[in-house]
Amino acid sequence: MLLIRQHVVPLLTIANCFLTWNLRDINFVGKNGDGFGLDLINLEEPNPEVDPKELGIWREKVERMEKEAKLWDGKVNITEKRLYQTASKKALETLAWGPPLPDSPPIPKTIHYILIDRPLDDIPEEWREARLSCLGLHPDWEFKFWDRDAAESFFEREHPWFLDEWRGYKYPIQRADALRYFVLYSYGGVYLDMDLACRRSLDPFRRFDFLSPAAHPVGVSNGFMMSPPRAPLLNRLIQNLTPFNHFYFSAYPTVMFSTGCMFLSAHLNIFRPTLLFDPVTGSTRREQIKVLGGVRNKLSGRVTTPLFRHLGASSWHQDDARVYSNLGKFLKKVPIFGGSTGGEIAGAGWLSAALLVATAIGFGIWWRRLRKRKAKGGKWAATKLPL
Repeated sequence: MLLIRQHVVPLLTIANCFLTWNLRDINFVGKNGDGFGLDLINLEEPNPEVDPKELGIWREKVERMEKEAKLWDGKVNITEKRLYQTASKKALETLAWGPPLPDSPPIPKTIHYILIDRPLDDIPEEWREARLSCLGLHPDWEFKFWDRDAAESFFEREHPWFLDEWRGYKYPIQRADALRYFVLYSYGGVYLDMDLACRRSLDPFRRFDFLSPAAHPVGVSNGFMMSPPRAPLLNRLIQNLTPFNHFYFSAYPTVMFSTGCMFLSAHLNIFRPTLLFDPVTGSTRREQIKVLGGVRNKLSGRVTTPLFRHLGASSWHQDDARVYSNLGKFLKKVPIFGGSTGGEIAGAGWLSAALLVATAIGFGIWWRRLRKRKAKGGKWAATKLPL
């Protein structure tokens, strides 16, 4: 029974996502009267006369002036500050989009970045420019950077029960993945990968209780997420990091299934929105858990979407990622895996099958090791599985 709780249930939860995701009635952006076009299909190209990066550079300059004035008890250049504020306001009015926000949207104006494996001054230039574009399009938002020291202090202060496990992850990307769930749970806001350059403000999406873009063939991406603080879905994620923390055959599925996109997707797949109390209206409302769907919004490779330019870093991929890609290409030719039927969903079955086959092989090896360990008198530590 303990073996099932520790190992089989996580694998079944992940397999269930592969098999049932495209059969569900997913609450995509643009459905259920949320005020948006389906998958942002009717959203026009942003005005090319507005340069978000230049606005970001200007904002940094003004903030640096204010910081120096405060440090040296001096005066801020009011003319420069007002010029920036006027230009920024005009740019945002030009790029305005989406339905008007409610009076008290649940998601705060905070954007989180995570860099735990390198210093901020050592990032690629295009990453710096990507951040500047987001800075320029969100002039009144707070931007937070989380490095290794900030993460350690955060866990020690707010989630000490998870600190040792966080330190014990084998791959740095697992620590980055886990940290983003905890940070969004504690503070709310937006998490963005460093290789995402903003083309529009994310403000219209602050009305929702969770948002992430669809991944293909199944599930969602965790490179862009929006959530209010203390959201039930984020609580579910952080409580299940420990039970899902296993080695799944090789590096790529281990990251994907223990902390990455498939970990998030598997829990989102079985999560049911709850009723929340709205202090503004004094009534209850059902959570708005949203997925930004459509191929045009897919954040994979170097692509431009209505919201972002994705630089396609994929810096965490290990050598085995190529093996899974090649396995997928082979299985795509097999008709039962959807390769000959065409269509986005039908043709996507090859990757699902590739990962499921690899998971089955890994589970077989895993099972043999566990039986050998039991035969030698080894003990398995109990693990709580709060599914």
